Amino acid sequence: MSKRIEEIDILKGIGIILVIVGHLAIPYVFLRVIFAFHMPVFIICSGIVFTEKKLKNNILHILRAYLITGLFETVILEGVETRSLYECRLALVSLMAGGVSPDYRLKAASALWFLPCLICIEIIFAFAIKITRESKKYLGIISILLAALGVFLSIFRSKIPMVWNIDIALILFPFFTIGNMIGKDRLILVKETLDLSKRKGRICFVVATCIVLFTAFINVEHINIYRAYYGRSILLYYFTGIAGSVCLFCLCGIIKKSSALMSFLISTGRNTLILLCTHQYIIFFWDVLISLCNVTDVLHRILSIIIPFSNILILLIYINRKVRK
Repeated sequence: MSKRIEEIDILKGIGIILVIVGHLAIPYVFLRVIFAFHMPVFIICSGIVFTEKKLKNNILHILRAYLITGLFETVILEGVETRSLYECRLALVSLMAGGVSPDYRLKAASALWFLPCLICIEIIFAFAIKITRESKKYLGIISILLAALGVFLSIFRSKIPMVWNIDIALILFPFFTIGNMIGKDRLILVKETLDLSKRKGRICFVVATCIVLFTAFINVEHINIYRAYYGRSILLYYFTGIAGSVCLFCLCGIIKKSSALMSFLISTGRNTLILLCTHQYIIFFWDVLISLCNVTDVLHRILSIIIPFSNILILLIYINRKVRK
């Protein structure tokens, strides 16, 4: 069994928390920053730990989680709740299509789109490695060309269903390549460069933070990569994604100084798949329950943030304690 990398688990832990927060009814100003880089963080982390030997097992693991969770929505939420065979069939088609928006979107757990998308990225990357014979130069060129193709395909997303979100997979592909180029071997050098106890690391953190805030707000159009909304410019999205990943990596050094926080984020990062598949059901459940209560819109919004997040936080603490035992 290969040794896990603590920094990667911490990054994934922070990333999944940002995903959860991004699906709550928080003010849009925070969503603009979160949506600008939370997906690139996951893709870069996946690229760093990618190995061809584990490709098959990894795909089966992700696919199993996707189908089990998706079938739960199809059978329980659609079949039992609506009691409509048509709605059940539509949910099943949406599941097979990879939860692609806007016509084949999974209603309660739309975040599941990321799983088939990640599978596409890993399969394409495995082919790219063989074609380029692991040449970083040609791999970089292919990444740019595939990203351009993804942007082109996304134009037709409203007319042609992009099965398994192939257009988004191509757009995110360069982040995976960047992660793989860093790899486990160069990760030590990256850690040393981004160490906040050193002057170079502090400069990198300040610059990266400024880039994230500046590009997130200058990229004024709506950002939601799930719908292929990357803002005003795809280049700004790439800059923000890389800068955001740098910011979080810089924070890893500080986080590791607190054993409790480090342990919490590591266990969270190691269970991102569980959290990705379940958190929207918790949010959906409480949203429905709060809607049944006669409360004001403001109170509904506040409760829709506090109660689901508290429940998910309790789940995270429970998982952390189980992992320790």
